[in-house]
Amino acid sequence: MQKKLRIGVFIAIALILVVGGYFLFFQKGPSEESSGSIFSSKTYSGDVSALVLDLSDLPEGYKVISKGPRVKSDVSDKGIELGWIEGYQISFAGGDGTIFDATAISQSISRYPIENISLILGVKEEGYTQEMLPNPNIGDNSIASKITDDSTGIGLYRIEFVKKDIYMNFNTLGDFELLTALAKKAANKI
Repeated sequence: MQKKLRIGVFIAIALILVVGGYFLFFQKGPSEESSGSIFSSKTYSGDVSALVLDLSDLPEGYKVISKGPRVKSDVSDKGIELGWIEGYQISFAGGDGTIFDATAISQSISRYPIENISLILGVKEEGYTQEMLPNPNIGDNSIASKITDDSTGIGLYRIEFVKKDIYMNFNTLGDFELLTALAKKAANKI
């Protein structure tokens, strides 16, 4: 009787292992069914144009001076090499509303493959000197710097961050604190 009980327990355990193994290896679990891929929770599913700042995000007196999709020719060779997918950009200016106004602010958005997103941050640009500023701690990873054109000596402040599969870059010749606040607002849209 005890021998039959042991055989029954052994068969029950084997059956549980076989059935459990089948579901473990051959069926999608709940997280796979809802996500579609292992990276989907790490990717932004919306349109990148929805991530641009609005005039209401800026102080009074700013105007939109350019807005539209980024195309391949807008992207650095390194960005293309890292698999740039799509992007969007917008520029604002205060004062007289020209691109050369010292209060101009630009935002560029790009989507990259998730496996390359961290590689785009802080890519060195030929002909420019980059001096690092304190990290603004925006998104998953970020940097802030002052970028100076080696030929003209004109400098601008830049904040770059990545969050999920999105890279954003903000530039201004003017107010660094305002730029930081705007980058944080944009990060919250992702």
